[in-house]
Amino acid sequence: MMKLNKKTTLISSIILSLSCANVSALEPKNERLVKKVLQAFKGKNINAIAALVAYPLEREAPLPAIKNQKEFIQRFNDVFDQHLLGSIVRSNIQKDWDEVGWRGIMLGDGDVWINYDGQISAINYQSPTELMVSNRLRAKGRRALHRSVSQYAKSVLDWQTKRFHIRVDELKNGQLRYTSWSKNKRVSEQPDLVLHNGELKVDGSGRNQSYVFYNKNYKYQLKVNTIGSSSATYGMLKVFKNGQEVSSEAVISVGRNQ
Repeated sequence: MMKLNKKTTLISSIILSLSCANVSALEPKNERLVKKVLQAFKGKNINAIAALVAYPLEREAPLPAIKNQKEFIQRFNDVFDQHLLGSIVRSNIQKDWDEVGWRGIMLGDGDVWINYDGQISAINYQSPTELMVSNRLRAKGRRALHRSVSQYAKSVLDWQTKRFHIRVDELKNGQLRYTSWSKNKRVSEQPDLVLHNGELKVDGSGRNQSYVFYNKNYKYQLKVNTIGSSSATYGMLKVFKNGQEVSSEAVISVGRNQ
């Protein structure tokens, strides 16, 4: 799903924008790229598959990204269960794979993505094994948070800037919540700022995505860098007062215990 190392800053931005995307049948040169990947899967050659991956390969948080070929081989069976393997191996190049503009080549509804260099760039599928590990890590992450913000349905962002540790969580009622701690505080301590009723804003092409929260005359914007971005950061926190920008901080790290 999104790519939080700038290759996949948010796979969800792809999913949100598919309805706006230019989806088309494969050109012959791209058919050859897909055929090479399929041959590796049909031959059950894990080493060959590992060599065709664009690293790091992001997994849905809180699962850690797969950083290299060695890790990919170790975690192969966790990622590729029989359902996903069957979908790939049985896929028809002309019928089941499509070009989606700048995003790359996708299988079906986007479970597997290949870039135009012929590399597997994203796996938007979570096996039962990965789901079990995710649930365990999420439970651990909840226990680490201050009790006032430990309840949520889904974590959206877990960012650190030079001065702040910021979380955006989706609550059970669907609302977005912003929580912030100063850098010298632990997340088990009382947050410095909690805001509710946030908005997700996506532009027409789906390439730009921001989470926006308001606090009286202040606006907090968390801008997520998109796939293919040339920026050196994961995203930006911008704060506006009465419409004027008063601070801007780059995201320097992304948490995984969500």
